[in-house]
Order: sequence, then C-alpha cells, then structure tokens
Amino acid sequence: MVARRGDADAGAILVKLVHPGGFCNVLTQFRNLEGDLQWVPAIGEEAIVEVDADAFICRQVERDRDLWVIEIEDHLGTYILDE
Repeated sequence: MVARRGDADAGAILVKLVHPGGFCNVLTQFRNLEGDLQWVPAIGEEAIVEVDADAFICRQVERDRDLWVIEIEDHLGTYILDE
C-alpha cells in the first residue's frame, strides 16, 4: 500500500515491511558501486516495533517532503524485497 505519496519525479522511497507480531523493518534504496539499485536497511538489520518504525519515518518525512512510503504486510514473515 502507498502510505505516503511523495514527488513523482524526485521522491526517494522508504519501504516499511510489517511482520507478524507488530515488528517492522524499514528499507531504503541505495546505489552500489556498479550503479545498481538495491534495498538496504534504513535503521538496522533487526526488526523493530512498529511505533519506532513510524517515528523514524515521520522524522524522515520532516527532512524530505518528497519522500514516498510504501507499506507491505508480510503475514508469513518471509517476504524478500529484492526477489
């Protein structure tokens, strides 16, 4: 689901991956040395509680009004964004 619409031409993207039990990972795009886009953790490798993920996203939106936020509910806890 698109949780927040940013600028269509210049907006960065955050993905909030919601796991069972109210835990989340927040991912952002990053260009590797070859110039390919890949998804990397925006906060850390470990899942965090949803309230903390939402607070992080709010802080990022305050810094970047063009930011897009996509939310994916991962009911099985097995979703891999790059695949």
